[in-house]
This record gives sequence, C-alpha cells and structure tokens, in this order.
Amino acid sequence: MASLEYTVGHRPDWGVQINYRISRRVQLLAFAAALLEHGGVAVDDFCGHVWTVAEIKSDVLIKGARFGEGPVR
Repeated sequence: MASLEYTVGHRPDWGVQINYRISRRVQLLAFAAALLEHGGVAVDDFCGHVWTVAEIKSDVLIKGARFGEGPVR
C-alpha cells in the first residue's frame, strides 16, 4: 500500500480486486486498461510495481514480470 500511496500521492478512495485465470490474461489487460483509461494505477500480486495504463497496454516487462503474470523464468 505504501508504494501505491507514494505513486498516487495519497491513499486512493476506492479500489477493485479482479480475480482471473491466467488463460484469460488478454481479457484482464483489456479490462484493467478500460478501468484506468481516465486515470489511476493498478497493482498485482506478483511484483509489487504500481502499474500505469501505458505499461499495461504495452505489456512491458518490469522486475521480471508483466501485469497479471508472475516473473518470467
């Protein structure tokens, strides 16, 4: 939560938890990008990075992982 507060500048007023199957990751990316299109950031359970919509859309690799996917081995 501290990294999220640091990135956003305050504790967010609301949040959403999304549970999904890894086989549906493409749909997760599209849904997360739609939710964040007008602002906000996302966190996942894999790397502790605070993700921007641009990073999610470009499927960038950060700290060895992509949004919604564990570290690439």
